[in-house]
Amino acid sequence: MTNPLLEDLSLPAFSRIQPEHVEPAIDQLLADNRAHIARLLDSPGAPTWQTLVEPLDDWDDRLDRAWSPVSHMNSVVNSDA
Repeated sequence: MTNPLLEDLSLPAFSRIQPEHVEPAIDQLLADNRAHIARLLDSPGAPTWQTLVEPLDDWDDRLDRAWSPVSHMNSVVNSDA
């Protein structure tokens, strides 16, 4: 089973996202981010903007791209409209 929350698309695939996709996708992305951060912390030399902040920003963006459609769909489902 492919998880639409883990696909690198320009727009979310709202029609394919199911509740059972959320937890595995977020768990995987958090685990990936933790592994990336551990590697960064083990890197020799002083951190720079390019070697620390930019990668952190990229990984945060990836997590946000998975969570944003979930948050949006939750807001729509729970609205009075």
